[in-house]
Amino acid sequence: MGQDPAWVVALGSEASEVEFKYLMYGAETWALSKVDESRLGVYERKILRRIYAPICEEVVWRSRYNEELYCLYDEADLVTTIKITRLNGQDM
Repeated sequence: MGQDPAWVVALGSEASEVEFKYLMYGAETWALSKVDESRLGVYERKILRRIYAPICEEVVWRSRYNEELYCLYDEADLVTTIKITRLNGQDM
């Protein structure tokens, strides 16, 4: 399959690695609807928010915006990775 995404490595737990492998296997066998793609995006952003902690603006802490997460995470999102892997016909 290749290298795990940065968020799996950053979390460093076996659970997140298993979740990633499960998602990639599922992507091979399931048809992805728009709802599934949306849910995968939400899941990925949830994980990224754990990795890239909240930031302090003046005296208020806030979660990072989606655009900030995408700038920090310099890799293709999970749905794009799944689609590219399917198109390439590679083993997931």
